[in-house]
Amino acid sequence: MSPDFPSTGTARPAGAPPRPTGVSLGTLLAAPELGLTLLVPGDTDPADIVITHCAVVELEEPGTYLSGYELLLITGLGLPQTESALDTYVGRLRESGISALGFGVEPVYREVPEPLIAACRRIGLPLVRVDRAVPFVQVTAHFAAELERLRVRGLQTVSTLARRLTAAVLRAQPERRVIEVLATETGSRVLLREGTDVLSAGGTDPDAPLFAQADALLDAGEGMVFGVTEDGRELVARRITEEGQRAVRDTVLVLVKDHVLSEDRTGFSLAADLIRVAKGLPRSQTIALDQLMMLLLVDGVPIDPAGVERWARLVATALNAGASRRVHTVVAVATNGEPARPADLLWWRLALDTPFVDERAGSLRALVAEVPGTEVLRALERRGWIAGISAGYPVQEVATAVREAELLLPRAREAERSIVAGEELRSLGALIPAELSDRFAHAVLEPLLEAPDSAELIGTLYTWLLNNGGWDRAARALHLHRNAVRRQIQRVESLLGRDLEDAHARADLLFALRHHVDDGGAVARARRG
Repeated sequence: MSPDFPSTGTARPAGAPPRPTGVSLGTLLAAPELGLTLLVPGDTDPADIVITHCAVVELEEPGTYLSGYELLLITGLGLPQTESALDTYVGRLRESGISALGFGVEPVYREVPEPLIAACRRIGLPLVRVDRAVPFVQVTAHFAAELERLRVRGLQTVSTLARRLTAAVLRAQPERRVIEVLATETGSRVLLREGTDVLSAGGTDPDAPLFAQADALLDAGEGMVFGVTEDGRELVARRITEEGQRAVRDTVLVLVKDHVLSEDRTGFSLAADLIRVAKGLPRSQTIALDQLMMLLLVDGVPIDPAGVERWARLVATALNAGASRRVHTVVAVATNGEPARPADLLWWRLALDTPFVDERAGSLRALVAEVPGTEVLRALERRGWIAGISAGYPVQEVATAVREAELLLPRAREAERSIVAGEELRSLGALIPAELSDRFAHAVLEPLLEAPDSAELIGTLYTWLLNNGGWDRAARALHLHRNAVRRQIQRVESLLGRDLEDAHARADLLFALRHHVDDGGAVARARRG
């Protein structure tokens, strides 16, 4: 048997690749509607024989059309007749990596030929009888349905595992919590080694042989590596590195299980990434966090100047804020009104590069050393959050910074984007609530909107105002003759009852039109309301 396809063998070689996820032969045998009969069991329990495909190939040399782990279905067309030829045929099937051979009785053979049964026994290939009443298409359809059930169950498992791992990394002792959750949810033995310290969960067997095998595999490969232990269990291992740093031999995560499923490997990769994040803070920041926690737990919130100064220094160090010791606060709410999830807290910590993130009354709050960049704010908004961001305050005045960010949230909701303190002072429109802007635009433009050609008149007036009343420039922009522009502006003056040579009138109209045009017709909404 080829070592690359061990699904029907007894022992798996140490260098074997991971078995794929598929439907077990035992599952198909247990389906009463298929009526399959196991004539030759092979060397492995049917429950442990993995099938990833069903194939029908009626050739004496079918290996070219096989990739491994198939249930190969035949009716005996072209089946060799001599014992030696049958042994060669079955041996090649075994070498090609199929999981089992299914023989359909009739129309070629009334029953499974005894010489074929004997050859399968000699070679150790599982042989299944398919009843004449069961067409091959029924077998393949049932297999496809079982495979889809496995896929959906795997997705559900990964979703639950990701949720619980994310919650674990946000708790105290995140590395220990993560490996405990991984071991429990996957039913496996999980080990984490950092230097000489070892954390373990899900078993009590000695860790030294497992790490020795993991180190050998990791020295020979990169990323997540796979192997088989001496007692036949499957092992996956990965070195955990900090962002931008070389791999460190003594920081290794290992998972051991009888059969590691694809969802187990996905959860393993996520756990390794989360542990890397938990370990990713610079040592000075981590120490500052530990000292800050001790200060608050033992001494409480300081009120004396020396205590306040020390507290501010620790917070600034934990934020990597430098000598300024000024912080900004970010307060955000979900646009759909839903509360924050553990994954949101983790994402914020990573995106904003801060350990100070919490959820309060449905909003997320964070302390940051500097205002998040535009790219981060847009990413936040794409995830369904809008935020108010305070100006920089001394660490001692963080409560004031939080209140300022909270006061910016109503304006952020109206603008449907995040607002940074001070930004609202850069334009007149930003200072006026959207509801008042709607009412003002409605009052100013109502006579114009009642005209049957209002869209044309509004377009002409807005273009003319944007060109500072220049007839020729407006005409070129509108692709009209300058006299046509004059006639339309005169009609606008008549409808509105305003002198458009007056600068104040122009300012009012420009503000109203800008609100109307840029907001996609807010006046129309106001009129309908």
